[in-house]
Amino acid sequence: MNKETDSIKDYLSQTDNSTYNPDKIALSERDKKKRIQSKQHQAKKRLKTTRFQWSSLKHLFDLEAGIDILDEAESLYRRNKIIKRIVFLTNITFGVFLLTRSFSLIIITGLVFIFTFAINRLLESLIYNDPSDELNQKIAMYLVSGNTLLVAISTFINLHIDAVNAVNTNLPDAATYAAIANVSYGLVFFSLILTAFYQNKQLMLYASYATLFIYTVLHLVVIYPVYQEVTDFVSFTEYLFTNEARDIGIRTVILIMFVLAINFNVRISEKLNEERKYEISNRRGLEKDFIQIIKDLFSSIEIFQANNLYLDQFSTYRSVQLIRKLSGLIGKRIQELESITTFAKIHIDQKDVLTLLDYESIQTLHPRDYAEIERRTTIGRQILKRIRIHQYAEDLIRNFTKRAFEKELGTPPVAMNLETQLVLLFDLYDALRMDRLYKDAFTHRESVRIIRDQFSEMFEFQLLDRFIRFEDEFREIYDTFVL
Repeated sequence: MNKETDSIKDYLSQTDNSTYNPDKIALSERDKKKRIQSKQHQAKKRLKTTRFQWSSLKHLFDLEAGIDILDEAESLYRRNKIIKRIVFLTNITFGVFLLTRSFSLIIITGLVFIFTFAINRLLESLIYNDPSDELNQKIAMYLVSGNTLLVAISTFINLHIDAVNAVNTNLPDAATYAAIANVSYGLVFFSLILTAFYQNKQLMLYASYATLFIYTVLHLVVIYPVYQEVTDFVSFTEYLFTNEARDIGIRTVILIMFVLAINFNVRISEKLNEERKYEISNRRGLEKDFIQIIKDLFSSIEIFQANNLYLDQFSTYRSVQLIRKLSGLIGKRIQELESITTFAKIHIDQKDVLTLLDYESIQTLHPRDYAEIERRTTIGRQILKRIRIHQYAEDLIRNFTKRAFEKELGTPPVAMNLETQLVLLFDLYDALRMDRLYKDAFTHRESVRIIRDQFSEMFEFQLLDRFIRFEDEFREIYDTFVL
């Protein structure tokens, strides 16, 4: 056999243990994973066309899509972009209302559109020129809120004037004009809701004060010209019992209730958002610490493996052959056998997994990243467990050869179940058969005798019995194993 060209897999496929394939399970899992991923890809591809329009529309109005919410400027920039789009749709709605106006006042409608256009251009300059400028984004935020409120008020005033003119001139559709004007009154509530999207209690408070003040003036001057009827205290007290005063009171109470409700909602939302930011900030700090700890752990394992001259690929795969033989003799099923041999060689097969270099440039971990890091950490724990078993075997043999060995074997570093007993048995056997700095190699007979006399209580009776009874077969496998 050509040692330079034949790999371990090629050799093992030609031995009498040809049923053993070091990568059998791994390949099966990879193939299964590929098939699942392929099916998922096909399913996503089929749904891509139907979901494209909806997902794109949803993304256009998602306040937190693709942003770092801890970055205030970036968060404001995203909100301004989204709310500006809503304002654009709002202006179209206002325009629809204004199209119902009397043609004689169409020039006022044109002026409203010109004003709106100018505001939009200014907003574009503030929002898009420098997205990282927090001051510009805050100015845009206040401007958006004020613009929406002013357009709502101007729209209502214009439509109310139309309704009054229609009544005064006895137009046949005067009732329609009045109904349109009453509906447009609700635009003020919409403007407050739009302001609430920013989840800024200070902005919401200023907008609320301005709205209450302006609409109180509208109630007393535009809707009902109270100044024409109230000239003294007597006329004022008489006016309080009129239907007009009752209507003003109802409108004011409803507006105050709405303003209070939306302010409470914004305050709660802002508080929750601040707590969320605080939690995310702490979590990111923990993520960095966690990744650093895992990196240090992986580095320690790699350094240990690099310095351990005897825990190499050759001896590992040779021990795996012995473990497979003994596992078969004690009646282990194929599934259990593969699990044991996978653990026995995990420090060789999975050593390349012990890295987090691909996460160094990632600022925020996603759930899939946590799952992958958890998988690597689990493998790291298994590798540590495997290395500890090997080191424990080396320590036992070193103590024995230095005459420091006593009947007390010390506490094993891992739970001594059947899996770890199998691995430990052949780590002991290999350590005895190989040359070490502290001893010369023992013969097969000497190694079996030492394990039987000094370490028998560490193993189940059946395990040790099969090892001793078929010792010649184990010697042959050990002595004839080559790469």
